[in-house]
Amino acid sequence: MLAVFIFISLVTAVLAVNYLYFHEHKRWKWSIDFSKRALLIMVGYLALGIGFGLGHQLHHVSFLVTIQNILFFNLLYLIALIDWEEQIIPNQLILIMFVTRLFFIIAEPGHALPSLIGLFIGGGMIVILMIISKNSIGAGDAKMFAMIGFFIGSQHILSVFFYTFLLSAVIGVVLIMMRQIKWRDAIALAPFAFLGTLFDYVVRQIF
Repeated sequence: MLAVFIFISLVTAVLAVNYLYFHEHKRWKWSIDFSKRALLIMVGYLALGIGFGLGHQLHHVSFLVTIQNILFFNLLYLIALIDWEEQIIPNQLILIMFVTRLFFIIAEPGHALPSLIGLFIGGGMIVILMIISKNSIGAGDAKMFAMIGFFIGSQHILSVFFYTFLLSAVIGVVLIMMRQIKWRDAIALAPFAFLGTLFDYVVRQIF
């Protein structure tokens, strides 16, 4: 069964690499790239596929939930890479996340209400922060957190917020001390959202 999850990760990695080409050049080119970004995607997706595949076996996570987790974290990882390099979150990836989660909700309708509440909490809290910070946080971050809430539900979105902003604060201070950024410089939020969401998932599986 682990091989199935690895295969899914590799297929989605190829799709992600080709999406990056489309994102940069506004046209598709179906090929396998061996650039630094492509290798980061391949390695990241493969690690996620193996990790969630092992979780499926060790923690008896259902097959459908495992596939959903792989697709969700793969998309969030891709968003994190793009946001880190370009400080932008593509609307196409937000739409893909929405459609993906909608498919799994249709398959398991019992999770619809917590997902919808999570969507509004995730997006709503960032909108509030946007207003307070006078738009120092982008609308893309609000849409991304709405999708995170849509996937993980209302039960876990607050803990993901905590881990995300804790990580961004700590690493931000380190980067300032290393003189990589200045106090007023904007910092991409998606990489910390990815790490915070992944950390929250791992903690829940262990404890």
